[in-house]
Amino acid sequence: MSETNVTDADLREAIAAFRQHIRAYQATLRQQGTWLMLATFGCWSVAHGPFQWIAYGLVLIVFVDRLRERAGDDRSFEKIAEALTLRIETSALEDDTKKARLWDLKDVQETELGPKVTIRRNFLFFLCWLFYGISFLSSTPLWKL
Repeated sequence: MSETNVTDADLREAIAAFRQHIRAYQATLRQQGTWLMLATFGCWSVAHGPFQWIAYGLVLIVFVDRLRERAGDDRSFEKIAEALTLRIETSALEDDTKKARLWDLKDVQETELGPKVTIRRNFLFFLCWLFYGISFLSSTPLWKL
């Protein structure tokens, strides 16, 4: 079963769109990290312990919900890559062209989704969540034990 109407240009465009989708999501993470930091500072301003815990809980709910929102595609990056791989493999293109597009897709996965690049590009986001967690724990009675 091959897709005869898929051209090399279509596949190149789909791979480029996948790369752009990853970068847009990572930019959103960085932006959300900044807002999380400001919201955490806001939780500090709540004077009473139980109300402060409610504030931390609300911040957690809001930011987890916002992380679930993605611009464009709701599938995971892995599912998108699998769909692109299947689209490339079932296309009616020559084998050399298929191999080139599969290599392009693998390059996107390695350069955009590798662990090192993910940590490097989203360091602020991870740091802000760590700060949020430490701030929350420091407001609990368990921290004082």
